[in-house]
Amino acid sequence: MATLVKLPQFGVTMLEATVVAWLKAVGDHVERGDAVATIETDKLSQEVTANATGTLRRIVAQVGETIKVMQAMAVIGAPGEPESAIDEAIGGGPPRPVDVAAPTPSPATVAPAPTATVEGEVRASPLARRLARELGVDLSQVHGSGPGGRIVEDDVRAHAAAVAARSGGWVLASPLARRRAREAGIDLATVPGTGPDGRVVERDVDGAIAARVVRPDVAPGAAVVRPGGPVPALTARATHRFDAMRRIISDRMTASLRESAQLTLVAEADATALVALRGALVPAAKIYGHRPPTYTDLIVAIVARTLRDHPRLNSSMVEGTGGTEVVEWREINVGVAVALDNGLVVPVVRGADGKPLQAISQEVADLAEAARGGRLDPDAFQGGTFTVTNLGQMEVDAFTPIVNPPQAAILGVGRIAKRPAVVDDALAVRSMVTLSLTIDHRIVDGAPGGAFLRDVRKAIEAGAL
Repeated sequence: MATLVKLPQFGVTMLEATVVAWLKAVGDHVERGDAVATIETDKLSQEVTANATGTLRRIVAQVGETIKVMQAMAVIGAPGEPESAIDEAIGGGPPRPVDVAAPTPSPATVAPAPTATVEGEVRASPLARRLARELGVDLSQVHGSGPGGRIVEDDVRAHAAAVAARSGGWVLASPLARRRAREAGIDLATVPGTGPDGRVVERDVDGAIAARVVRPDVAPGAAVVRPGGPVPALTARATHRFDAMRRIISDRMTASLRESAQLTLVAEADATALVALRGALVPAAKIYGHRPPTYTDLIVAIVARTLRDHPRLNSSMVEGTGGTEVVEWREINVGVAVALDNGLVVPVVRGADGKPLQAISQEVADLAEAARGGRLDPDAFQGGTFTVTNLGQMEVDAFTPIVNPPQAAILGVGRIAKRPAVVDDALAVRSMVTLSLTIDHRIVDGAPGGAFLRDVRKAIEAGAL
């Protein structure tokens, strides 16, 4: 019996996801629980598993497509199961090849297409509706060949082919490919399609961008001076897919800088006592079988406890019933930035101010491991009230972090390195660290931001949690 593989809801906040890759091909045998595809949400990557044992008969959601929760992704069935059963499981009619080049009547001879409607709405299968959106087809002009005049996927293809023949041609392309082509100024008609039915998909457009010769625009008739001879064409060394996660990070960071007034405060702290504290804690943790704390763990613990005295830094600007409000949160939930191969995620340690260092250390490690393995529930990224990001392991001394909306602030931590410092009017070698606090100036002024940074610095210098 044909079984639909639908997009699961990984967490209560998940509404949609983008198909990144198919791990199984049509015709492959799959066991219930086998990973069949990889999807990306705005928070993480996740594998989708088979909900039945059988043969992968059809892939419905193509790579690069963004689909809603519980929307069909694929069909699993028996090897000899008729195609009609697969079509019925999806909700459309049997596929029929369409000859785009076939002659069609002129527009003057084409009669208005009858369509089946229910209460004024066109009756069409989900696949037909999706394809119509992709092709820009008006379903009210499509003749339905399904039961009761229902429009199926093949009806949309046939209509698009007829329009193409009358208008001089049309390019079958995925929505992501169309957007990428528009952004890059690529004519889709010049891009060979490698997707199903010759569809142009995102990788095809990326290939066209990589192969394109980039030259400076020159006004017609303008004199061009080229010292040293002709300007050589630029060639791509490598092309990296701007995937869903990268695009979401780009959109959010751009929106953060565009919509908030960000100010970065910088302070240098003597971390010698903090280094000594960690040096004492690591052997003890090994003796008792605990995870040795990292400097990030120590900073998270210090930040969480310091936020108790600085509630303005643990707040957000929200739209309330009476207009815009600044809400100071009772909970102190510290997000910890985790670098992935293709981006950055920020899982949240909830109630961090009330947890011992050992619990914070283990939770940060578990969250980071799960995030890198694509096993983290999307809810783990929700509810953060403050963020800590540490680039010290990359030997970065200082940087300007970007606020993670709707939070009011983020603390950037550089590397701990030995530098000359003045201690009791004498020159000494100390372990120093640079702290960079970025605040949303709409919510937090410089003085309270500076007071918070001062207290974090004092706690670090005291080596006290």
